[in-house]
Amino acid sequence: MSIERALIGIDASRSYREPMTGTERYSRRIIEHLLREHPEDFRYRLYFNDRPPDSAVLGEAEIRELPARRLWTHLTLSRELRANPVDALFVPSHVIPLYHPQRSIVTIHDLGFYYEPEKHTTGTRIQLRATTSWNIRQACRLIAISDSTKKDMVERYGVDPDRVTVVHHGVDDQFRQVNQDEVERYRRAARLPERFILYLGTIQPRKNLERLIDAFELIAGADPGLHLILAGNPGWMAQPIRKRALASAYSRRISFPGRIPDEQLPLLYNAASVFTLPSLYEGFGLPVLEAMACGKPVVMSNRGALPELSGADTTVIDPLDVGDLADALRSTIDADPGNEQVQARIEHARRFSWADSARRTRDVLRRAVDET
Repeated sequence: MSIERALIGIDASRSYREPMTGTERYSRRIIEHLLREHPEDFRYRLYFNDRPPDSAVLGEAEIRELPARRLWTHLTLSRELRANPVDALFVPSHVIPLYHPQRSIVTIHDLGFYYEPEKHTTGTRIQLRATTSWNIRQACRLIAISDSTKKDMVERYGVDPDRVTVVHHGVDDQFRQVNQDEVERYRRAARLPERFILYLGTIQPRKNLERLIDAFELIAGADPGLHLILAGNPGWMAQPIRKRALASAYSRRISFPGRIPDEQLPLLYNAASVFTLPSLYEGFGLPVLEAMACGKPVVMSNRGALPELSGADTTVIDPLDVGDLADALRSTIDADPGNEQVQARIEHARRFSWADSARRTRDVLRRAVDET
């Protein structure tokens, strides 16, 4: 088959969902960069379960709005694919529909439910196991967002490694060093402390935040100006984490500001003294790279895909060792990095680009379409 202008269908139903988590951000950026940087390779047809926003960057893609209240993927999208076939289907952040072309490609984001099953509800575990197994069985080619996820797929599902291509996330251009005056204006407007440890992500047990609070307590007594900010939307079992913070002797220095608007994220990273992601498992860990792109030091765990992101002066710790985490945070906060060190962080983060992610994804689509 000639693949020069093959028609690629893309499930874009989660690409403009708000609030945007890492999975939605990946879907949005991959689609935007495919359409912007490689429009000549394929014709694209995007499927939405609602009207995309006017701000959506969709290039010359054909748009199909398929509203439905329930079972959108397996009923509505399946019906559309049967009635109007495509040469291949790409599912960046969801599940392959019951009816789908033989050439279907899906992205597997992580298998964290195997590593920390107690950190998920029973229903979520059942759903994740079922959809992951279905996706792996039905796809002709698979994309993993990290080497760690690919390794898990091979070991737990017996997937042929040749079927799996690793495509890392990229870092948005907005994440960069910001003028110090602008940072200080933001600090005053947001009422941020002068010195603080920053965590950014969903507030949930898998992120290991109770141990982070324990580590903060070990250093807070000797550093009365230091604060801990745990930013992000509350997730499953967020309440016990809040209760742990309220029970702390340093509770007045621990805050939960909730979701931070996207346009404020670079300012928040720039205002922080150190960024930490002490997760028990991560399929990728994009905030690590966002913080580094802003020139900030990072302390992160050695679990899941996080070690793949280490570079420059990143500190990698055992997330179960509270003392190790506390020591790493303390030494990082006390360090006085030179400009070379800061630039090394920025350059490391810039190695992860959405343009490169889109190019590698395009290559996977090309191979899938070209297979008989």
